[in-house]
Amino acid sequence: AFTVVDGIAFWAAPFGFYMFSGGGVMKVPRSDEIEIILQSIDPEQRFKIQSFYNPAFREVWWIYPDDTSGETEPSNYVKVNIDDWSWDIGTMERNTFGLLTLTGVITLLGVDRDGTIWQHETGVNADGAGLSWHIESGYFDIDDGNASLNIDGYIPDFQRNVGDKILIFTTRDLPVDASDLDVPTYTITDEMAYVDMRLFGRQAKFRLMQDAVDGDFRMGAQRLEVGGTPIKRQR
Repeated sequence: AFTVVDGIAFWAAPFGFYMFSGGGVMKVPRSDEIEIILQSIDPEQRFKIQSFYNPAFREVWWIYPDDTSGETEPSNYVKVNIDDWSWDIGTMERNTFGLLTLTGVITLLGVDRDGTIWQHETGVNADGAGLSWHIESGYFDIDDGNASLNIDGYIPDFQRNVGDKILIFTTRDLPVDASDLDVPTYTITDEMAYVDMRLFGRQAKFRLMQDAVDGDFRMGAQRLEVGGTPIKRQR
Protein backbone atom coordinates (compact mmCIF):
# COMPACT_ATOMS: atom_id res chain seq x y z
CA ALA A 1 0.00 0.00 0.00
CA PHE A 2 1.35 3.43 -0.92
CA THR A 3 0.31 7.08 -0.88
CA VAL A 4 1.63 9.99 -2.94
CA VAL A 5 1.81 13.45 -1.35
CA ASP A 6 3.31 16.47 -3.13
CA GLY A 7 4.99 14.15 -5.62
CA ILE A 8 6.53 11.97 -2.89
CA ALA A 9 5.52 8.30 -2.60
CA PHE A 10 5.26 6.72 0.86
CA TRP A 11 4.88 2.99 1.47
CA ALA A 12 5.25 0.27 4.09
CA ALA A 13 7.63 -2.57 3.23
CA PRO A 14 7.88 -5.78 5.29
CA PHE A 15 10.69 -4.33 7.43
CA GLY A 16 10.40 -0.55 7.20
CA PHE A 17 8.66 2.61 6.00
CA TYR A 18 10.07 4.22 2.85
CA MET A 19 9.66 7.26 0.63
CA PHE A 20 10.71 8.19 -2.92
CA SER A 21 10.82 11.70 -4.37
CA GLY A 22 12.85 11.17 -7.54
CA GLY A 23 16.27 11.39 -5.93
CA GLY A 24 16.28 7.84 -4.62
CA VAL A 25 14.60 5.64 -2.04
CA MET A 26 15.09 6.54 1.61
CA LYS A 27 13.56 5.60 4.93
CA VAL A 28 10.85 7.87 6.26
CA PRO A 29 12.52 10.04 8.93
CA ARG A 30 12.35 8.67 12.48
CA SER A 31 10.67 5.47 11.28
CA ASP A 32 13.26 3.35 13.11
CA GLU A 33 11.36 4.21 16.29
CA ILE A 34 8.13 2.65 15.06
CA GLU A 35 8.86 -0.01 12.45
CA ILE A 36 8.82 -2.82 15.04
CA ILE A 37 5.03 -2.85 14.64
CA LEU A 38 5.52 -4.36 11.17
CA GLN A 39 6.52 -7.58 12.90
CA SER A 40 2.96 -7.89 14.23
CA ILE A 41 1.47 -8.27 10.74
CA ASP A 42 0.76 -11.78 9.47
CA PRO A 43 2.52 -12.05 6.07
CA GLU A 44 -0.61 -13.73 4.67
CA GLN A 45 -2.69 -10.67 5.66
CA ARG A 46 -0.21 -8.06 4.47
CA PHE A 47 -2.22 -7.42 1.30
CA LYS A 48 -4.95 -5.87 3.49
CA ILE A 49 -2.75 -2.94 4.55
CA GLN A 50 -4.29 0.33 3.38
CA SER A 51 -2.58 3.70 3.08
CA PHE A 52 -4.04 7.18 2.71
CA TYR A 53 -3.27 10.85 3.21
CA ASN A 54 -5.13 13.10 5.67
CA PRO A 55 -4.66 16.64 4.31
CA ALA A 56 -6.27 18.28 7.35
CA PHE A 57 -3.24 17.41 9.48
CA ARG A 58 -0.62 16.57 6.82
CA GLU A 59 -0.51 12.93 7.91
CA VAL A 60 0.22 9.72 6.02
CA TRP A 61 -1.66 6.76 7.52
CA TRP A 62 -1.40 2.99 7.28
CA ILE A 63 -4.10 0.69 8.67
CA TYR A 64 -3.30 -2.98 9.13
CA PRO A 65 -4.45 -6.22 10.84
CA ASP A 66 -2.64 -6.86 14.11
CA ASP A 67 -1.75 -10.55 14.25
CA THR A 68 -0.72 -10.34 17.92
CA SER A 69 -4.38 -9.64 18.75
CA GLY A 70 -5.61 -12.38 16.42
CA GLU A 71 -6.98 -9.88 13.90
CA THR A 72 -7.34 -10.80 10.24
CA GLU A 73 -8.90 -7.47 9.21
CA PRO A 74 -7.43 -3.97 9.64
CA SER A 75 -7.61 -3.08 13.31
CA ASN A 76 -4.63 -0.83 14.03
CA TYR A 77 -3.07 2.25 12.52
CA VAL A 78 0.28 3.97 12.35
CA LYS A 79 0.64 7.51 11.04
CA VAL A 80 3.32 10.11 10.49
CA ASN A 81 3.12 13.89 10.20
CA ILE A 82 5.15 14.86 7.14
CA ASP A 83 5.97 18.33 8.49
CA ASP A 84 7.71 17.35 11.74
CA TRP A 85 8.00 13.54 11.22
CA SER A 86 6.25 12.72 14.48
CA TRP A 87 4.67 9.25 14.65
CA ASP A 88 1.84 7.75 16.64
CA ILE A 89 -0.09 4.49 16.72
CA GLY A 90 -3.52 3.32 17.83
CA THR A 91 -6.46 1.02 17.19
CA MET A 92 -9.30 1.67 14.75
CA GLU A 93 -11.44 -0.88 12.92
CA ARG A 94 -11.61 0.58 9.43
CA ASN A 95 -11.12 -1.44 6.26
CA THR A 96 -10.43 1.53 4.01
CA PHE A 97 -10.42 5.32 3.82
CA GLY A 98 -11.10 7.83 1.08
CA LEU A 99 -11.43 11.56 0.48
CA LEU A 100 -14.65 13.22 -0.68
CA THR A 101 -14.34 16.71 -2.17
CA LEU A 102 -17.46 18.85 -2.61
CA THR A 103 -17.39 22.61 -3.31
CA GLY A 104 -13.77 22.73 -2.23
CA VAL A 105 -14.40 21.01 1.12
CA ILE A 106 -12.39 17.82 1.70
CA THR A 107 -14.03 15.18 3.90
CA LEU A 108 -12.24 12.08 5.20
CA LEU A 109 -14.44 8.98 5.06
CA GLY A 110 -13.72 5.57 6.58
CA VAL A 111 -15.54 2.26 6.03
CA ASP A 112 -15.78 -0.27 8.87
CA ARG A 113 -16.11 -4.06 8.67
CA ASP A 114 -19.92 -3.88 8.45
CA GLY A 115 -19.79 -1.52 5.48
CA THR A 116 -20.84 1.55 7.48
CA ILE A 117 -19.31 4.77 6.19
CA TRP A 118 -18.01 7.12 8.88
CA GLN A 119 -17.14 10.79 8.51
CA HIS A 120 -13.84 11.50 10.28
CA GLU A 121 -12.11 14.63 11.54
CA THR A 122 -15.36 16.43 12.27
CA GLY A 123 -16.49 17.46 15.75
CA VAL A 124 -15.08 16.12 19.00
CA ASN A 125 -17.44 13.20 19.71
CA ALA A 126 -17.80 9.65 18.42
CA ASP A 127 -21.32 9.35 16.97
CA GLY A 128 -22.73 11.31 19.92
CA ALA A 129 -20.66 9.52 22.59
CA GLY A 130 -17.47 10.69 24.24
CA LEU A 131 -14.37 10.09 22.13
CA SER A 132 -11.92 8.23 24.36
CA TRP A 133 -8.30 9.28 23.83
CA HIS A 134 -4.95 9.32 25.60
CA ILE A 135 -1.44 10.55 25.00
CA GLU A 136 1.57 9.19 26.84
CA SER A 137 5.18 10.31 26.93
CA GLY A 138 8.22 8.16 27.36
CA TYR A 139 10.48 8.65 30.39
CA PHE A 140 12.29 11.96 30.37
CA ASP A 141 15.09 13.23 32.60
CA ILE A 142 14.32 15.86 35.21
CA ASP A 143 17.10 18.47 35.26
CA ASP A 144 19.15 16.22 32.94
CA GLY A 145 18.89 13.38 35.47
CA ASN A 146 21.80 14.71 37.49
CA ALA A 147 20.05 14.35 40.83
CA SER A 148 16.88 13.02 42.40
CA LEU A 149 14.51 15.96 42.79
CA ASN A 150 11.21 16.75 44.41
CA ILE A 151 8.40 17.35 41.92
CA ASP A 152 6.13 19.83 43.61
CA GLY A 153 3.69 20.64 40.86
CA TYR A 154 2.49 20.31 37.28
CA ILE A 155 1.55 23.40 35.28
CA PRO A 156 -0.88 22.56 32.45
CA ASP A 157 -0.96 24.69 29.32
CA PHE A 158 -4.21 24.09 27.41
CA GLN A 159 -6.37 25.96 24.94
CA ARG A 160 -9.92 24.95 23.96
CA ASN A 161 -9.97 23.25 27.35
CA VAL A 162 -13.33 21.48 27.76
CA GLY A 163 -14.06 18.67 30.20
CA ASP A 164 -12.10 17.02 33.00
CA LYS A 165 -8.93 15.14 32.12
CA ILE A 166 -7.09 12.41 34.00
CA LEU A 167 -3.34 12.79 34.51
CA ILE A 168 -1.22 9.81 35.59
CA PHE A 169 2.32 10.71 36.54
CA THR A 170 5.03 8.08 36.99
CA THR A 171 8.48 8.64 38.45
CA ARG A 172 11.57 6.50 38.96
CA ASP A 173 15.06 7.08 40.31
CA LEU A 174 17.22 5.17 37.81
CA PRO A 175 16.53 3.91 34.26
CA VAL A 176 17.32 0.32 35.28
CA ASP A 177 14.93 0.31 38.24
CA ALA A 178 12.46 -2.58 38.09
CA SER A 179 9.73 -0.65 39.92
CA ASP A 180 8.48 2.93 39.91
CA LEU A 181 8.66 5.32 42.85
CA ASP A 182 5.26 7.00 42.48
CA VAL A 183 2.24 6.48 40.19
CA PRO A 184 -0.40 8.98 41.37
CA THR A 185 -3.55 9.97 39.47
CA TYR A 186 -4.90 13.52 39.27
CA THR A 187 -8.04 15.11 37.82
CA ILE A 188 -7.49 18.32 35.85
CA THR A 189 -10.60 20.49 35.61
CA ASP A 190 -11.31 23.21 33.05
CA GLU A 191 -10.21 26.06 35.28
CA MET A 192 -7.26 24.39 37.00
CA ALA A 193 -3.99 26.30 36.50
CA TYR A 194 -1.82 24.21 38.82
CA VAL A 195 -1.70 20.60 40.05
CA ASP A 196 -0.14 20.08 43.48
CA MET A 197 2.24 17.11 43.62
CA ARG A 198 4.56 15.50 46.12
CA LEU A 199 6.73 13.24 44.00
CA PHE A 200 10.38 12.32 43.82
CA GLY A 201 12.78 10.98 41.19
CA ARG A 202 15.27 11.57 38.39
CA GLN A 203 12.94 10.52 35.59
CA ALA A 204 9.24 10.89 34.92
CA LYS A 205 6.58 10.21 32.33
CA PHE A 206 2.94 11.19 32.09
CA ARG A 207 -0.28 9.90 30.58
CA LEU A 208 -3.15 12.29 29.85
CA MET A 209 -6.58 10.93 28.93
CA GLN A 210 -10.25 11.81 28.60
CA ASP A 211 -13.56 10.23 27.54
CA ALA A 212 -16.02 13.07 28.21
CA VAL A 213 -18.75 14.07 25.77
CA ASP A 214 -17.69 17.33 24.03
CA GLY A 215 -14.23 16.96 25.59
CA ASP A 216 -11.56 18.93 23.78
CA PHE A 217 -8.20 20.59 24.29
CA ARG A 218 -5.11 21.86 22.57
CA MET A 219 -1.88 21.22 24.44
CA GLY A 220 0.91 23.74 24.70
CA ALA A 221 4.16 23.58 26.69
CA GLN A 222 3.80 21.46 29.82
CA ARG A 223 5.89 22.41 32.84
CA LEU A 224 6.99 20.93 36.15
CA GLU A 225 7.93 22.74 39.32
CA VAL A 226 10.89 20.95 40.88
CA GLY A 227 13.25 21.50 43.79
CA GLY A 228 16.25 19.80 45.33
CA THR A 229 14.80 19.93 48.83
CA PRO A 230 11.28 20.52 50.13
CA ILE A 231 10.57 24.23 49.97
CA LYS A 232 7.56 26.40 50.46
CA ARG A 233 6.31 27.78 47.15
CA GLN A 234 5.81 31.51 46.83
CA ARG A 235 2.36 31.78 45.26
